[in-house]
Amino acid sequence: MGKLYPQLILTRPPATGPLLLQYTRPSPAGRGINSGGRRSRKLIKDQTDVQCLHQWLKVLNLELIKGQWSKEVDDIIVEMVNQLGAKELSTIAQALPGRIGKQYRESEHNHLNHDINKQAWTQDELLALIQAQQVYGNKWVELTKFLPGRTDSAIKNHWNSSVK
Repeated sequence: MGKLYPQLILTRPPATGPLLLQYTRPSPAGRGINSGGRRSRKLIKDQTDVQCLHQWLKVLNLELIKGQWSKEVDDIIVEMVNQLGAKELSTIAQALPGRIGKQYRESEHNHLNHDINKQAWTQDELLALIQAQQVYGNKWVELTKFLPGRTDSAIKNHWNSSVK
């Protein structure tokens, strides 16, 4: 039996009406969309058709895998990054279906990279963060230049939870 894909329907009722996003997940038994598939509808106000499509591709698509990564997938990502390079995460995403390139980038950049410093923050790092933040504000990527081994995400989280 072939793979069942969710169906996305974008409709716009009369010219002044809001956009309606309806997505249907076929039933696992393959009975078809009209006989037991799960349906969801969402009225979308003030969003263009393109914004709705991006929301579908990156958030609502029921084929996307969300949540924790398995050790096996982590190992595959590390191996593929070693072979292809860290800039080829969209290629890796195509080879491992179920997630999008942005998810692979985030996993590799924030968790799997061996250059990341996950130790407790030192006093020197804290002072460097405060001084750099006074100059650059909340430009987290800029601040990474002053804190080698810390990701922009780690800097932002530390600033918002401990320093601020």
